[in-house]
Amino acid sequence: MSSLSANEDCLGWAARDASGFLSPYSFNRRALRSDDVSIKITHCGVCYADVAWTRNGHGDSKYPLVPGHEIVGIVKEVGSNVNRFKVGDHVGVGTYVNSCRDCEYCNDEEEVYCIKGSVLTFNGVDDDGTITKGGYSNYIVVHDRALRSDDVSIKITHCGVCYADVAWTRNGHGDSKYPLVPGHEIVGIVKGVGSNVNRFKVGDHVGVGTYVNSCRDCEYCNDEEEVYCIKGSVLTFNGVDDDGTITKGGYSNYIVVHDRYCFRIPDGYPLASAAPLLCAGITVYSPMIRHKMNQPGKSLGVIGLGGLGHMAVKFGKAFGLNVTILSTSISKKEKL
Repeated sequence: MSSLSANEDCLGWAARDASGFLSPYSFNRRALRSDDVSIKITHCGVCYADVAWTRNGHGDSKYPLVPGHEIVGIVKEVGSNVNRFKVGDHVGVGTYVNSCRDCEYCNDEEEVYCIKGSVLTFNGVDDDGTITKGGYSNYIVVHDRALRSDDVSIKITHCGVCYADVAWTRNGHGDSKYPLVPGHEIVGIVKGVGSNVNRFKVGDHVGVGTYVNSCRDCEYCNDEEEVYCIKGSVLTFNGVDDDGTITKGGYSNYIVVHDRYCFRIPDGYPLASAAPLLCAGITVYSPMIRHKMNQPGKSLGVIGLGGLGHMAVKFGKAFGLNVTILSTSISKKEKL
């Protein structure tokens, strides 16, 4: 369907005064923004809070008032930054539809205590000044997870293909969580940054590799060895993030990650060429650095000229090493 816009009517049931009687009411939902989800409401529960506000029980009711905060329905449209949901998903909306999304409480998923005030699903004042309308209606538009203070939003331009992607899509490890969006050699362009992010700016070329989260506080994380995180690192896809959601990978148009797991790519470097460096590249680069195989004049032996081997050859030559390749495929000699 087309985007809900300010001139398209929604149909609901509203109280006009403190009598609490509900009658049909037409109103406008906001236009779909980049972090929004548009939901066709199928059911909405009844809570005493709905009754209390329709009757001005708290003394702050804003009429006409459309109640309802136990909302379920079907996604009909998503904004350009939304990657957790797709059209057709079954979703729910509870008591709150907005908050500052940047204070200590919001970052700790305690939006009810938001310093600037959380926005109720109905009878609240949203960030654009409009009064929120609840679930006694046919549509609602709400935020997906917006940028948190340490997040980077990336428009994905390229994503490499690794056997790990194939293995998980086929449940090769026995733990695949479907629907599964693979891809962990991700490059793209920064489209938004959180308030605490100073390593990146909009327009930067960046990459995201195998992991998108960890505890960021244990001895391994503090030593930049997040793969060994005591509480467990979160894979870029098919992982369980700290908010309980299943991570979706780079075979998509957008991704939002903590800036710690984002890497700067030089402006002049082709993005298509950068993608494989996020897996095959770092797989050989990291041990070469660890074992000081970046000192000119040393000798490097590379077994096999495959996905990893050819990366080792490139790094070895760039470091000024004497590189010897061991291969059973004589035809690959012509590719050197």
